[in-house]
Amino acid sequence: MQGDVSKKIVKQLKIFISPKKEKILNEFPPQNIKVYKTLAKGRTFKDKGGLLNAKIAREFFKEAIELHSRFVDAYAELGFTHMMGYEELKLSKRIALMTENIDKALGLNLNLSIENS
Repeated sequence: MQGDVSKKIVKQLKIFISPKKEKILNEFPPQNIKVYKTLAKGRTFKDKGGLLNAKIAREFFKEAIELHSRFVDAYAELGFTHMMGYEELKLSKRIALMTENIDKALGLNLNLSIENS
């Protein structure tokens, strides 16, 4: 729906959109409902807490990323699960994993904002 609104605004303003930017507009939000359902399942397990639920949540978030590699929320949630405190990894490794995914989410979000401006 957000993509449709963006297209209507562009059409009304008679703005030229490059093919690259048009492709990005068509990608967001993901049209595949399975992406959202997968993210929701991951959030359900994340919200329950605990080591096993965090691991299951991560798998759902990774699946959402596989379904849509530019889905910001999935990267952010994946990063967050590394800092839930239930991981057997050392804190420094958890921070690195969290930072990696949060940086991806921020980069995608900034790119989307810049490319659509």
